[in-house]
Amino acid sequence: MIKYLLAVLIILLAQLPQGNATELYPQNLKIKASLSDYNYKSNAEIEKLFRENLSSFDNIVYTIIPMGVVVSINGYMFYDEGKDKLKENAFGILDIMARLIKNLDKPCLIESNTTATSFENSDYMSNWELSIVRANDIVSYLISKEIPPKKLRANGFGEIIPFYNENNNSMQERIDFVIFNYEDNFRQ
Repeated sequence: MIKYLLAVLIILLAQLPQGNATELYPQNLKIKASLSDYNYKSNAEIEKLFRENLSSFDNIVYTIIPMGVVVSINGYMFYDEGKDKLKENAFGILDIMARLIKNLDKPCLIESNTTATSFENSDYMSNWELSIVRANDIVSYLISKEIPPKKLRANGFGEIIPFYNENNNSMQERIDFVIFNYEDNFRQ
C-alpha cells in the first residue's frame, strides 16, 4: 500500500506545473469545492464541480446532456493503444473521479471508446472487446475506492460512437463518465 501511495505521489508531482510542489500537490487530491457549497440539482452545477476539480488535467471535455453531464477524458491518459492495463499516471485522475462520484451521490456510467489500429499483438480481436474490458477495469478500480457497485455501470463501444465537438475532435479514444442527474436510474 505504501509503495502504491508513493508511486501516485511521484506521478502527480511530475504532472504539476513548475512551482513549489509542496504547495501544489494537495490541490490535486483534495476536492476543491465543498460538496455542501452546491445543491447539485442542476447539470451546470455538476459540470462546475468536475471542471473545478479536474482543472489541472488536459484533454477533458464536458458536455451537458438532458440526462446529466458527460466528462470525456482522452483515453491515452488511461491506457496505451490496444492495451488493457491502466497506466500508472491514470490513478491520480481516477482517485479524484472516485471521490467526486462517491460524494455526489449520483449514478455513473463509464463508457469506453477505443480506436486501436492493430490487434496483431493483442489479446483482443476488436475495439469493442477491448473497450468492454477497459470500462469494466475502471469500474472495478472505482469500486475498490469504496463506491457502491450499484452506483456504477460499464459499457464499451469500440469505435462506433465517434466524438464530435466544435472545440475538440481528437478524442475518439476516450473514457466517458456519464453522471446521471435524474431519479430512478439503474433501478433493479
